[in-house]
Amino acid sequence: MRFRTLIFFSTLCVIGATAGAQTLYCYGDDVCDTRQPLPTVRDRHLIRVPPAGPCLLDSGAVPCSELGAKLRAAYPASNPQIGLCSDRETSFARIIEVQRSLGEARLLCLDFDCGPNSVEWAPACRDLPVAPFGLHATPSSTS
Repeated sequence: MRFRTLIFFSTLCVIGATAGAQTLYCYGDDVCDTRQPLPTVRDRHLIRVPPAGPCLLDSGAVPCSELGAKLRAAYPASNPQIGLCSDRETSFARIIEVQRSLGEARLLCLDFDCGPNSVEWAPACRDLPVAPFGLHATPSSTS
């Protein structure tokens, strides 16, 4: 179980064995396809997952299951940095719900750094190409 959890939270997994084999990119537990990940941008958003009710994306309330779609709509051609933060009382199932929503939207620059001034790249983003200047959302498009 511990190994499965580790794989689940290492948001991006690349699978490919030989030069002739197709490369699969996996975004979470069971979401894999052949499309390469989008480039990353330095924009950073915090998602707070409370024990009940909607999640908070930066300062706005969003249903937890819709977080991925909301962020992907704001970033159609890139991957923003995402810090996932939960309360001590938040259930593992709610965190999984958020992870699944982000994975289905192919958002993979996820970490658990909840610091308000975090500038580190999320681990899954370190090897991705950086998007050209200007390829990001405006701050008001995610609130």
